[in-house]
Amino acid sequence: MKRLLDHLAGCARFGMRPGLEAIDAVAAALGCPEHAFPSIHIAGTNGKGAVAAILDAALRARSLASVARYTSPHLVRINERFFIDGAAVRDDALTAAADAVLSAPGAERLTYFETLTAIAFVLFARLRPAFAVIECGLGGRLDATNLVVPAVSVITRIGLDHCDWLGDTIEKIAAEKAGIVKPGVPVVLGANEPAVREVVSRRAAELGAPFVYAPDLADESEIPGGFSLGGAFNRENAVTALAVLRTLEGLGKVPASPDPCAGFNAVYWPGRYQRLGATLVDGAHNPPAAAALAAALVLEHVLLERHERIDGPVLRLDRNAGIAARLVAEHRGGVREEMVVGDGAEHAAVELERVAHEGDRLVLQVAVVADRSLDALDLRDL
Repeated sequence: MKRLLDHLAGCARFGMRPGLEAIDAVAAALGCPEHAFPSIHIAGTNGKGAVAAILDAALRARSLASVARYTSPHLVRINERFFIDGAAVRDDALTAAADAVLSAPGAERLTYFETLTAIAFVLFARLRPAFAVIECGLGGRLDATNLVVPAVSVITRIGLDHCDWLGDTIEKIAAEKAGIVKPGVPVVLGANEPAVREVVSRRAAELGAPFVYAPDLADESEIPGGFSLGGAFNRENAVTALAVLRTLEGLGKVPASPDPCAGFNAVYWPGRYQRLGATLVDGAHNPPAAAALAAALVLEHVLLERHERIDGPVLRLDRNAGIAARLVAEHRGGVREEMVVGDGAEHAAVELERVAHEGDRLVLQVAVVADRSLDALDLRDL
């Protein structure tokens, strides 16, 4: 592992680099491992990691011989990016795959993400899973993962993010994401605005790729009540995953199941709308994600608990905490004066947009000051 970690530390100087030339050359030198296993390829602005985690759990619930998953970023250990049958890959297997990649001609030119993507290809080629679920890093067309030719391509909700790399309009970003569509390979698009649907369906038609709009093939009413991921946005992700499973069934790639949502109650996707005691952890990292988080918080009463004092953070968010805060305030209909924001502060009538800085991150803490009972609140009034 030391060789890999040292190499990745050195990769930082390369930053991000659009284009597939470097990883394509290394993959060719390794014998094109990306073609050695069947895959599902997922792009999107938000929700692609959750859809990957749902599909991983669902495919394993269908008793496939083996299921692999490659996602990013990791939270604690780099092994978390590579899952095999529901568990992070072992150090020895990761080290062996890394050694193969780092010994290949041209490996010294790879960026951080390209290196890890090449390792995923080698690792999965050696393990030969029944399916590997592959998440794009950024964009799609020029993403390092776009060497795969999947059984199904998937595009989740698209919004404005990484505009300096992907374009400054929703249509331009959708076109970059639609760059993962392959000739003749079905593409499943999750719920999106009409402009996105138009871009992706047009690209699919150009390539002769069957186009599936997830809400036309699956419905939120089908998602089980015990679905293990919180947040309304994750129910949308579950609909997308269910549409993918049905598409795979139609292709004869996976066995049909009497329970189409088998495995949905066992999805584990840490750090994303995850409750840890009294703390809710979420990595909302762009304005669309912050908006979705704010709506979920309001709908699920997370911000409506009565406290005389708050001693720990209710939410930990990144730079978009202020966006989420404003949106929550809008949902609450102008009752911002009843909320407390601060780092364990005493009650104070402050604006909800005020947040406390914690290093380069933001800590948002919210409690209702007014003496209200949750039972007396009506969500229709929010």
